[in-house]
Amino acid sequence: MCFRNIAKMHAKFWGDKKKVIAGYLKSSSAQDFDKRSRPAKYSKISAWSRNKFLASPDSIKKKIDHISVSDWRTHFSMKIPQNGKLPDWFTLLAEDRKSTMTMDDPTVKEMLGVFTERLPKYNQEYLTEFNQREVETLTHGDFHGGNNMFGVNKNEGNVVVYDFQGCGHGLACFDVINLLVASIEIANYHEVEEFIKDYYNALVENGVSDYDWSKFSLDFEMALVERIVGMISICNMMKPKTMIKFMTAISGEEKVDDIHSGLY
Repeated sequence: MCFRNIAKMHAKFWGDKKKVIAGYLKSSSAQDFDKRSRPAKYSKISAWSRNKFLASPDSIKKKIDHISVSDWRTHFSMKIPQNGKLPDWFTLLAEDRKSTMTMDDPTVKEMLGVFTERLPKYNQEYLTEFNQREVETLTHGDFHGGNNMFGVNKNEGNVVVYDFQGCGHGLACFDVINLLVASIEIANYHEVEEFIKDYYNALVENGVSDYDWSKFSLDFEMALVERIVGMISICNMMKPKTMIKFMTAISGEEKVDDIHSGLY
């Protein structure tokens, strides 16, 4: 329901590069969401830092190794909740989750190793163009389950998205990524495809005709990789305590406490 609903908004503003969206928002910050999603497009410093990071498997491995020996390794955000849904490939048993760190799991290490080796070439072949592409539509900017309200009684089946303070120009796939990462537990990529196909079908049903499925699915994949690259960079720049302070300043203590209690 959430995906189909946001697809209607994306379709309404599809192809608008700047003028109508900026007028609709009546704000000079309409571009902020895309700047947060793809900083290398707008900042020479971010582009230089990104290119240095993705230059070789060794430079990427160095960043990941740093996380593995930092305070992040034992932080609650790096653990899977006791009752959390596990990916099909994950080997860490429920009874071992309290004593074993997620990044110590052999399959996680193997996954990160493959990611490290493939990312430089993937960046050259795909992400470089992706990070220079023009914006597509109006994006929500903070699209997760907590920012959706669901109808009851006679309004059952309806959903309304709110909290547009972070909205602006952007690529639609980043809104899709945000909901999946923040609000949905996934066991395998087949489940992911079911969600994003529902979103894509709604996009087409609401008038988007110049965006085929193969292009959207690749954009989704690239946005997901971008999200991972961003997480690795943040974990290298900030310690967990600094990140919590940062989140608290933005979202308030109550929301941060809710995140923590939702995990454990």
